[in-house]
Amino acid sequence: MPVELFLVQVYRLITSQEVTKALRARKNEKMQRCKAIRQQHDQLQRGDPLTDVAKEEMQRRWRGDFKFFLLMC
Repeated sequence: MPVELFLVQVYRLITSQEVTKALRARKNEKMQRCKAIRQQHDQLQRGDPLTDVAKEEMQRRWRGDFKFFLLMC
C-alpha cells in the first residue's frame, strides 16, 4: 500500500462548514448553561425552590468540582 494513500485515509481536511458547526454547537452549549444559571439566580432571589433542571446543573457542577478536587490531591 503506498504511503500517500495511507496518509490520505488517516488525515482529512476540515471544511469551514465543520468548523462553523462546531463553534455554533459550543456557543449553544454555553448559552444553555448561562440560561440555567440565570434562571437559578432569579429563583433564588425570589425564594422559589430550585427546578429540576437547576438542581441537576448544580449536582453536575458539584460532581465535576469534586472530581477535580480528587485529581488534585
